[in-house]
Amino acid sequence: MRLSPSTPDNSIVVPNQPIVAGGAPSSSVKWVPGDLFKNQFGNFGPSVGFAWDPFSTGKTSIRANYRIAYDRINTFVLASQILPNLPGSAIAVINQSFGQGGGRLANLPALTPPAYSSSLTQPAAFQAATNTVVDPNLKTPKTHQWSFGIQREISNRTVLDISYIGRRAYHLLGAYNVNQTQILGNGFWTPSIS
Repeated sequence: MRLSPSTPDNSIVVPNQPIVAGGAPSSSVKWVPGDLFKNQFGNFGPSVGFAWDPFSTGKTSIRANYRIAYDRINTFVLASQILPNLPGSAIAVINQSFGQGGGRLANLPALTPPAYSSSLTQPAAFQAATNTVVDPNLKTPKTHQWSFGIQREISNRTVLDISYIGRRAYHLLGAYNVNQTQILGNGFWTPSIS
């Protein structure tokens, strides 16, 4: 089972329309109360296995198992990237003129957040700050694991062990840099082989 995070005061807000990497900017996005992602109650992870001594001598063992498991979402990702930056919970202030104007550290301008109002849950239509969101269709990472092995005692204190271990996973969590430099496919740099 994987549940979307919640707060006692229901202060989690989400965009009212999908926001995707590479999507066109929009000034019609509104932040409304909701779940960061859909709850999933059907994550059933069975595990089955056996061990067998085919000769009943205590010297040979044949083992196999199969299981379905679900990776947990790293709570640090949500606690450090999403929840503190929800509109209305924090205010991002970016002063572009100070650094570009050659300011000094001793002359930092005083930035004071405005008094709280519900309008703070709606970011400015276009700004230099960013919002981090969770894909509302996030799926729990699922992994299938299996193994088959034969162990045989070949002499005193010596065991020969042959095993096959496999794993297949779906919906793994990852990240990519949307600003990653593309230098090979656009003609910027062509490597030469000497």
